[in-house]
Amino acid sequence: MNFNFITGREDSQAGSNLNLITKQTFFHSIDGRVGYFDKANFTEMTTQMKDGAPALLKQYREFFNCVKEGLKITSGISRNIHKTNLEPYYYLNFSTANLSVGVTIYDVDRLGQFIKDYAYGIIRTDFTLEDLIQEATVN
Repeated sequence: MNFNFITGREDSQAGSNLNLITKQTFFHSIDGRVGYFDKANFTEMTTQMKDGAPALLKQYREFFNCVKEGLKITSGISRNIHKTNLEPYYYLNFSTANLSVGVTIYDVDRLGQFIKDYAYGIIRTDFTLEDLIQEATVN
């Protein structure tokens, strides 16, 4: 199987909206390119967070708000392993002149690649966590 991932090279060769990731393209492939998250996995993850980890869900909400607003990641981007549950995660700091937000984001599906693509300026977004939760229910 040959995957054609979103690389950002397309943006330098064509229109300015090629690097815009929408709530649809976050999940679905476009022009044969793979999205960042499987809808079923996303729904299961957010449902589990709602039921058992509301503080983590709040961090995901803040993460997607910061990305939508285009805030700068001021921390390094390194993948760590959680000491308790042994799951891979990223701890990120976003900041502006008057705001600093720290979030823990687990590396599920291609979310780690999404973080890197955002940090390197390859993509931008126009959605919130609530938009993604709603889109994940659409067939």
